[in-house]
This record gives sequence, C-alpha cells and structure tokens, in this order.
Amino acid sequence: MTKKRNSIVDTESIDDIIRDLVKKRGSLKGKFTLFSKFVQSLEASNPTEIQKTELDERLKKIEVVFDQFCSIQDDIDLYVSGSQIDKELQERESFENQYYAIVAKSKCILKESSTVHSDNNNCKSHAHGIKLPTITLPNFDGSYDQWLEFRDTFLSLVHSSKTLDNIQKFHYLRSVLSGNALQVIKALEFSAQNYIVAWDLLENRYNNSRLLVHNHVKALFTVQAINKESAPQIRKLMDAISRNLRALKTLGEPTDTWDTLIIYIIVTKLDSTTEREWELFRGTLTNSSSNKTISLSDLMTFLKDRADFLETVKPSHSKSMDSSQNNHTKNMSSVKTHSHVSTQKDGKKSANHTKSPRYKCNLCSSNHPIYSCDEFLLLSSKDKLKLIDEKNLCRNCLRAGHALADCWFGPCKHCNKKHNTLIHSEFVDANEPSTVSHTAQIVASESTTEITHKNIASSTASRSHTTHTPYKVGNLDTRYFYDQVLLSTALVEIADAENKYHTTRALLDSGSQHCFISEKLCKTLNIPTIQATMQVIGVGNSVTQSTQLCKLKMRSKTSSYNTHINCLVLSQITAQLPSLGIHHKIEIPNNIQLADPDFHSSNEINLLIGADKF
Repeated sequence: MTKKRNSIVDTESIDDIIRDLVKKRGSLKGKFTLFSKFVQSLEASNPTEIQKTELDERLKKIEVVFDQFCSIQDDIDLYVSGSQIDKELQERESFENQYYAIVAKSKCILKESSTVHSDNNNCKSHAHGIKLPTITLPNFDGSYDQWLEFRDTFLSLVHSSKTLDNIQKFHYLRSVLSGNALQVIKALEFSAQNYIVAWDLLENRYNNSRLLVHNHVKALFTVQAINKESAPQIRKLMDAISRNLRALKTLGEPTDTWDTLIIYIIVTKLDSTTEREWELFRGTLTNSSSNKTISLSDLMTFLKDRADFLETVKPSHSKSMDSSQNNHTKNMSSVKTHSHVSTQKDGKKSANHTKSPRYKCNLCSSNHPIYSCDEFLLLSSKDKLKLIDEKNLCRNCLRAGHALADCWFGPCKHCNKKHNTLIHSEFVDANEPSTVSHTAQIVASESTTEITHKNIASSTASRSHTTHTPYKVGNLDTRYFYDQVLLSTALVEIADAENKYHTTRALLDSGSQHCFISEKLCKTLNIPTIQATMQVIGVGNSVTQSTQLCKLKMRSKTSSYNTHINCLVLSQITAQLPSLGIHHKIEIPNNIQLADPDFHSSNEINLLIGADKF
C-alpha cells in the first residue's frame, strides 16, 4: 500500500489529489442534501403509504452515501497538512451531525407508521366477533333546514375519508341526494374529476347563511303546537326548538340573547294545562328572588320535569283504566252509530258484507231492501200490499221477522197511522178527499237519531244517488223526485304520513254527526289507524260497521285555514256526486271563489266532513 501511494505521489502532486477528493465529497454531500429535503417535505405533511415506502428505500441508499463520505474524508485527512487538519475535522463533524439528525427523523416517521398499523391491528383484534351497526348516510332533498346536518355528516364520513377515491365519493354523494339537490349535479358526467365540482356546486347552492338563518328562524315560529297535555309532544317541541337554536348558533347568530323571545314562542305553543303550570312555576321563581330573570334554561328544565312527570303517572293511570276499558270493549258490540252513509258499492254491498249480504229483496232477490227495489216501486199500491202479505212482511217497515204490533218504526208520513207510506193509498177512506192518489217511490223508513253511547258519533250523511226513469202515478209526476240536486262539496288538502299534502274531494254534510274517510284514501295517505269496531246506521236503518279510526291533518286550498279531524273509515262513503254531470251553463260572478270549481262534474267522494267541523 505504501509503495502504491509513493508511486501516486511521484506522478501527481498532492494538491491535485486533494482537489479530486473534495469534488467527490461535494457530490456525496449533494446527494445527502436531496435526501434531507425529501425527509423535511414528509415531516411537514401527512405522508401516504407510498411515500413511506419510498423513504425506507432512500434511507438504505443514504447509508451507502455516508460510508463513501467517510472513506473520502479519511483520504483527505491523510493528504492535508497539519494546519488544515482542524478544518477537515469540523467538516466531518458537521456532516455527521446532519446525517444522524436526518436519519433519526426518517426512522421516527417510519416508526410512527408502524405504530398506527399496530394500533389498528389491536383494535381489529379487540373488535373481532363484535358486529357494529352500519352507519347510514343521511338523505338530502334540498331542504335548507337539513343542510347543516347533511353537510357535517357527509364531510366526516365520506368527503374527508383517505381510504375512498373521488369516484367512490361521487357515487356516495349521488346515492343520498334527491329532489332539487339531485338536480344541481345531475348534468355532471360521472367521473372522479367531477366529484369536487359537484360538491362545490352543492355548497354554493345550499351553504347560504342568509337563507339558512331565514329557514331556521321560520321553523322556530312555525313549530307545531301541542293540542293536549302529552309527554311525547312536549319532548318533540323541546327537540325542535333546541335543534334550530343550535343551527342558528353555528351560523353565528347571537341566540344566547334571545331567551325572552324564545320563551314567548314556546309558551304560545303549549296546551292550556301546561301553560298554566308554567305560569305557576315562573311565579315561584320570581317570588324567591326579586332580581330573578327567567331564562330559557328555566323553561327547558320545567318542560323536561313536566314530561317526566306525565310519563310517570301515565302507567298507573292506564292500570286504573284497564277494567273500565275492558267493560267498554265488551259493550261495543251493542253500540250503534246512526248515519245515512251508503254502504253500497257499484250495486253491491261493502266488503264487510260480501259473504252474507244484510238485505235480500223479496221481489227480485238482489242485495237491497224491498223498499229500494225499482220493480216494487213500479207496482200499484194494491199490488204492493198483496206482495207484502204474501211474503209475510210487516206492513209498516216492509221487513220480515215481526208482527205489525211489534214494529218500532215510525208511522205513515201522510196520516200518521201504522203502515208504510208507500202503501198509504190503500188505507185512505174512499169518502175522504185525497190530494195524492198514489205515493212516489221514496224510501220513507225512519232513521233513528238516538245515540246509544255518548262516545260514538251518529251521522246522517246522504245516500248513494241512483238514476230512475220518471213516470207518473196518478196526479204526481215522479220526475220531481229525480231532479239533480247539487250537494255541498269542496276540494281540500289532506296530509299523508310524510306530511305531504294530497287534494281530495269532500262532501260537506251538516246532517252528519261525524266525519268519514274512504279506505281508498286512507291507504293512499298511509296514515296510522286505530282498531275500533263501531256500527253506523243510515237511511232505512241500513247498518254498516267501521273497524278503524284515524286522525287527519286538513287544510284549505283557498285560505290559510287548517285543522285536525277524526274520521271513521268506511269501504265507500257514497256514489259519485252528482250522479250525472250538469252540462248546461251556470252563471257565476267572477269575484266568487268556489271551494269546488268542478262541482258540476260527477266525481268520487273520498271524505265526508260532518257537523262537528262543518
């Protein structure tokens, strides 16, 4: 080795050797500088798995660079003079310090990654065998009051996720949008690049502080009022107020100073009993301290305690009512509700009586009482009486199964005697003047209006209309009885289970003691019903059963009026009204707004509003 060095010294000067070694050292320092910059860039950000793998490979290469640097520095130390040796030692020390510092940072970054993976594996091992519930993304249909909740949830679960690429995020976004919100991004092509564009479009449309504040303030003023003392309704009111106040506070509104206004809004929504209890409670607060200022938290605490109290006393109250309710249920079979509501549907009985029809005509064997039979009505009074006697029918009510003396139906309309009005002429004395020789074909059976149970409403709604061929009996033209009569109808809006409104045609009947809804409309609205069997008695003592009750939210189409109505559910309320459309021109002043613009057109009736509301 010494001989070799001596030969080099002989061929080249020492200065040239040192110059070459310094150049090589500079090249190695340049490589180290590049590595150092890469490590610093990773330290300033959150490195991905790919970047961490690249760092591991670069770290292996930089170790080789360090070994080469040490070898070259050893050669430089050998050739430099004694006066320069201190400078070279400082150069070595500076490089080594930088090297070890950067290597330490690199290993810390890699170690941090391995620690995260280890923690994830530990979590997975602990969660092994436990099935957590699936987190469902909220749907957004473009309602401003839902935007903040949707935005924060979607940002947390999808938008900020590092494990999902943009095409997956776009798929999730489109799957949870509907209505107006979907229309905002519907024109965009489904691609990864358009996800950011789609999200920006939604934020530009709905992240509007002015509109958001307006909608949440509106929600505070229009929150649903409490109809009666109820723990669930009190909690629902509290939740609605708290939710909108939180949203307004997030939007930067000074809700902490709104206590007096919010207290007033809440109190106006309370039922009378709860409001009275609140006033008493507020009086105790102000009496305890003259300087006491009522805050929103005081009202919320009162409502919470009130709801807890109602839920506490409800079970005991329910137990005490069990026996009386059982007795009431046993007696329900004898309860009768009277109504003129038709139980006919397209000439047949309702679904409740299809297997065993209640009425069977003694003349034509159809499913209707004999006094409604066209063939029977066409007979003369003498033939009618003969048929009644042949069929052993009661001369008063035209029904079988009892004697005339035992009949409890009302007497003749003309003479007040014990026979049916349809056969009145057969009982008129020949010497007495008679203004009417024959009676028109009208069903004259009396309908009972007495209610046998105070909780069951009776009704006297209109019967189904049937078109007859007019004819003359004696001096009486029966066309008088078949002229078209327009009954009061109105178009109203009914809310379904999702609070969406549907327009339906209602019959306004002040003669009905209760409201009715058809099964068809009830199924369309998908509203909850209560099982309750009730008898409804109508014209001619016709009886049908209603097995369901429901509560509807109704509003006017022409004004701001709205209300709730309780309805009995029937298979059909009546036939189409009017039975025949009216085609001649009807002059109506232009300034008159009709509740039913198509009152003259024959259409189905799915709702009957009785005297309790009309």
